[in-house]
Amino acid sequence: MNTIPPIPASATTSEGGHALPSFAQHPDSGYRGRTLANASADLTIAIAQDMSTAGERLTKRAVLEQNKVYCPIQYRGTAATSAAVHAIRKAIRSIDKAEISINIAGNGLYTLNERWDVAQEDLDRYTFELLRAALSDPCGKKITVIRSGGQTGFDEAGIKAGMSLGIPTEILAPQGWKLRNVHGVDVMDELAFKRRFVLHQMKLEWLSKSFAWSTYCYDNDDECAGWNAIGIVRNRAGHLVMEHLTPDQADELSGNVHAYFSYVMVMLDVRGCTGYREMFQVTFDVKGSLQDFKERVHEATQELIDSAT
Repeated sequence: MNTIPPIPASATTSEGGHALPSFAQHPDSGYRGRTLANASADLTIAIAQDMSTAGERLTKRAVLEQNKVYCPIQYRGTAATSAAVHAIRKAIRSIDKAEISINIAGNGLYTLNERWDVAQEDLDRYTFELLRAALSDPCGKKITVIRSGGQTGFDEAGIKAGMSLGIPTEILAPQGWKLRNVHGVDVMDELAFKRRFVLHQMKLEWLSKSFAWSTYCYDNDDECAGWNAIGIVRNRAGHLVMEHLTPDQADELSGNVHAYFSYVMVMLDVRGCTGYREMFQVTFDVKGSLQDFKERVHEATQELIDSAT
């Protein structure tokens, strides 16, 4: 099969849209190294239900030892409180700089789920509302970047919030892209690590843009013989809707693909995220009748949309 472009360290969308985070690995494969490095931000906002974990204690110590500002926010499973918003604004005002960097730290999903049945989406929503309220009045400061270690829980939520707010974001991960999953198991998988943020990026872009719905065609030697756009996916009142070419154009294209190629790959191309195409693709053999093929293309595209939304 064809060689898909490698995942870039970072990418931005075209036309000044929302940007993906800048991704980097710390030389240390453990969690301590990247915690110390991220704590060098001007302000660390630590959001946690349990502030007594080893990770939370290390974060606080690392921040204070570097003479930076530490702002703990107690998460109680409800909406962000005015007290939490005011605490962040007070912390920002205390920094004698015109431009400041923010580190978001806190409990991971595995810690939170020891006591509560909480979903990442709940933390994403909470953190976005908290930061949107707190940073709507940044006390005359410019927030230059929001960074985190990219782990599940509030690390992930902080980066997504920054992306949604249009603030540059950075992720410093342990070497090998180590990620502790919801079950508390460490896995090393670059694609799985980055996929969470690419999905968020695509959802942000889908709020206002259209995307190509394409087939990549392969012969029996697994050589890519080119691609053709067979429609577009548009956002219609919050719903992704496929819009096809004219019947004549679709019939001509489908007939050619069905007649000359052994299998196809259907994918959604997102401007600014071309290095991530392998995350949003469905590949299938060209078998059966022309009508079967056309129906399978439609099903594959709907499958892509459903998996990414």
